[in-house]
Amino acid sequence: MRDLKLGIVLLAAGGSQRLGKPKQLLPHKGTSLIRYAAVTAMISDHPAVAVLGAYADEVRRELCDLSIDSVVNAEWEDGIGGSISKGVAAIRKNYPDLEAVIIMLCDQPGVTHETITRLAEKHRQTGLPIVASSYGGTKGVPALFGYEMFGELLALEGDSGAKSLIEKYDDSLVTLIHAPEAAFDVDTQKDVKQLSEMKAFA
Repeated sequence: MRDLKLGIVLLAAGGSQRLGKPKQLLPHKGTSLIRYAAVTAMISDHPAVAVLGAYADEVRRELCDLSIDSVVNAEWEDGIGGSISKGVAAIRKNYPDLEAVIIMLCDQPGVTHETITRLAEKHRQTGLPIVASSYGGTKGVPALFGYEMFGELLALEGDSGAKSLIEKYDDSLVTLIHAPEAAFDVDTQKDVKQLSEMKAFA
C-alpha cells in the first residue's frame, strides 16, 4: 500500500495566559516543550509546519536548526482558528499534493510519533476524512483531516478550532483512535509540576 501524502501542522502560537509564561519554552526531557513536539513531528517523517504567534522570536530560535518550516500568525490573539488556517495554507503551498493533514499541539507531551502513525493508519483503513483522538471522555487533537476538509480548515477563524469540525461531523465523517497519551496538556502551574515529573516513554 502506498504511503499517504500527509502533512503536520503544529500549533504553538498561544500566549499561555493561564500559565503566565510561555509554555512553548518550558523545559521537558532536556529540551523545550516546542522542540520536543517538533522532533516528534519530524520523527514521523512527514513534512511539518509550526504556527508561531506569541513569543514568536523566542520560539523560532528553538526550532532554527530543525527541518521544520514555521509561519507566524500575527492575529494569534483572535483564537486558534486563524492559526489552523494559516498553518494549513502554508503547508499546502509547499506541498500542494497533500492528501491529509494532522493538527497537533505543542503542549501535549504524551503524544508520540506512534500516535501520528495510528491516526494515518485509521484513515487508510476507514477512508473517513476525520480521524480524532479519544481520551478523557472527549474527542479532539491530535486529529487527521483528509483533503475533503481542507476548505473548512482554511475557513476557520476565531475560537473555532479542529474540535468544532469534529463535533460538526461527528455522526457521519468522524472515526476515532483511543489515545490516552493525549489527555495531558500543559495549562497551569500544577501541569508544569506534572510535566517535570514525566519520565521518558519507552
